[in-house]
Amino acid sequence: NRDYDDENYNSAVANYSKAIELNPNYENAYNNRGNSYKALGNYQQAISDHTKAIEINPQDSLAYYNRANEYSDLGDNEIAIDDYNRSIELNPTYANAYYNRGIAYYNLGDMQAAIESYTKVLELDSYYVSAYNNRGNCYYNLDEYDLAIEDYTGAVNINPNHALAFCNRGNTYRLLKEYDLAIQDYNRALSINPGYADAYNNRGVAYENLG
Repeated sequence: NRDYDDENYNSAVANYSKAIELNPNYENAYNNRGNSYKALGNYQQAISDHTKAIEINPQDSLAYYNRANEYSDLGDNEIAIDDYNRSIELNPTYANAYYNRGIAYYNLGDMQAAIESYTKVLELDSYYVSAYNNRGNCYYNLDEYDLAIEDYTGAVNINPNHALAFCNRGNTYRLLKEYDLAIQDYNRALSINPGYADAYNNRGVAYENLG
């Protein structure tokens, strides 16, 4: 829908609403209108529309996924995980559902479950860069620093412009007192994103640690 693509979300809502008026069981129109409502920040209406899409078609994996994203944005991670699980049951190869479920588990502090979700993502798509970075964060939080470095390295090998992964790997090297390697990674992050405040701060800490 051009209105949605152009971010004319209110116009998009009006068009989807007309489609629903003409066909009250128009599953895709509810799904699409829900996405537009979400873009407008109207999460309750978005959830309502995606719930309606599910009522029309209980096998709609995408509607469960969309509703899960809304619950996740609202901080209702446990409810979100239930919907991601249902989406995955209906579409076991849906990498984005596993990925976002990983984020929800991470937000709940369940690093192991998040790792399992990100690992499944990478089984489905070995070039899913953010899954490497996020799994690295989980390993970092579990003090599995070698595995964290391995994942951050996986991310930057796929995307050499991934400033966040360079910074995260730098943080891990700094924690391991590999200050020269940490500074190299912060330098790389800053060459990619000269406005990266955290990289400047953390590079400063690394230089201070060097003495």
